[in-house]
Amino acid sequence: RSLILQEYIPFRHATDEVPTYCYFDANHNLKIYANGVKKLIHPPKFGTALVLELSYDEELFDFAATVGKALKWYGPLMIEFVRDPDSGRLLILEVNTRPWLFHDFYRQCGLPFISSFLNELAGNEMPPEVMVPSSKHRGSLNVDLQALAKLPEVSQTSTKSKSAALKSILKSFGKKNLYSAHLDFDDPN
Repeated sequence: RSLILQEYIPFRHATDEVPTYCYFDANHNLKIYANGVKKLIHPPKFGTALVLELSYDEELFDFAATVGKALKWYGPLMIEFVRDPDSGRLLILEVNTRPWLFHDFYRQCGLPFISSFLNELAGNEMPPEVMVPSSKHRGSLNVDLQALAKLPEVSQTSTKSKSAALKSILKSFGKKNLYSAHLDFDDPN
């Protein structure tokens, strides 16, 4: 038996860690591609993104395509890349082989990861071009309002103060398109 230890890479900037969301067709070709920037993580450094910004990192596109081909992957796949701030090396932190927490945020922004998989399973072909985030949607934020409301700085205040605390958190991200994957009553998935 051998023990594999993961190298610790300290994140200095939100962009050192790059969640990469992919869809690979039945031939293992990358057909949908997007990235995210974790704007607010709880618990800090190692937690879940409570606010995630839709982004597009062209540099990682070929790396993601290579991972999908190597795995012979079919369907949605999330690859968490990390850039070592000291050496500049790109590494894979983890690969999630199941639909991720905010997949519906991406659907709301025109990137139908789940429905594409279901459509392809039903015998429909994917369009020939690769879908990437439109310029209209880049910079949009998915906000997990339920999780934000549980943060100590919000939950331990009066009802009136909770609203003000949530509003303050949201304002800190500037005027961006806001979405909430958990509160879309028109979610077809």
